[in-house]
Amino acid sequence: MRFLESATAQRVLAALDVSSWLLATLVLLVGRYDFGLSPAQWSGVLWYAALAAILQIAVGLGMRLYRGVGRIGSFSEATLAARVVAIVGIVVGLLSLLLSRDLPRGVVITVPLGALALMGAVRIAARAIVVRSVRLQRPASREGVLIYGAGNAGRQLGHLIFSDPDAPYHVVGLVDDDRSKRHLRFDFGRVIGDRSTLIALADRLDVRTVILAIPSAPSAFLKDLSDELEQAQLKLFVLPPLRDIVGGRVQLNPLREFDVMDMLGRDPIETDLRCDRRLPSRQGRSRHRGPADRSDRRSLARFISSGPGTHLPRSR
Repeated sequence: MRFLESATAQRVLAALDVSSWLLATLVLLVGRYDFGLSPAQWSGVLWYAALAAILQIAVGLGMRLYRGVGRIGSFSEATLAARVVAIVGIVVGLLSLLLSRDLPRGVVITVPLGALALMGAVRIAARAIVVRSVRLQRPASREGVLIYGAGNAGRQLGHLIFSDPDAPYHVVGLVDDDRSKRHLRFDFGRVIGDRSTLIALADRLDVRTVILAIPSAPSAFLKDLSDELEQAQLKLFVLPPLRDIVGGRVQLNPLREFDVMDMLGRDPIETDLRCDRRLPSRQGRSRHRGPADRSDRRSLARFISSGPGTHLPRSR
């Protein structure tokens, strides 16, 4: 994936875009006119193609299309490429019509459309080749994971894992409860089920880790999912709450295994101030680390998810 962002890739792309104009012109001459043009028309067509090629480079550099403004094949980069083609087509078409009366009118309309189609095909092919190469070069030691959530966070996380050569995981698939997303496909994988099939999918695909990519998940949902995965001997990793994600961008560094303390702060909780039993102090917790600590955390999880009026058992 990094090759698509390199300076070499940008230069190759510029050369292919220029070739798209020339090839689109050639296809038009063969398909519509069968090379049956007068010498004056030939001159007009050649000047048109040459001027379009020069302007493609000039306008592309001016609008930073070939300066890495976006990853090759991304939506933003493809949109910018379409704008460049539109500007070049309008400028070259007007100049050609004004300066050469012998230029076939069909060239002005069909060649830009053909060039744009070829540029789009180049970008799709480049992205497909790079994605395939990344999959083939993936180390066998990477652990397979399922991502729960195909929303914005899940997509960002999947792309990070897929494009990072040092990532310890590879995405086997995604699960999401939204039926409108059941056919979604990404470079790194596709949606293959929902929560009802999560355990079965993990067993069939030999996956032992599930990453929850829903930063705004409520505490009750977290507790239920954690209990369900724990019974199936699966690990649950979580992203930090949405407010803790800097700039709204998902990163791999804060990814961690689920702990019941992750439920704190996700939902407003009303507590009974008349309750005479309180949570153990930090000092008390440090003295009681051991088998009882897990029981205390389970009690804390039940306290968080059950709401007001719930009392915790005393720490042992």
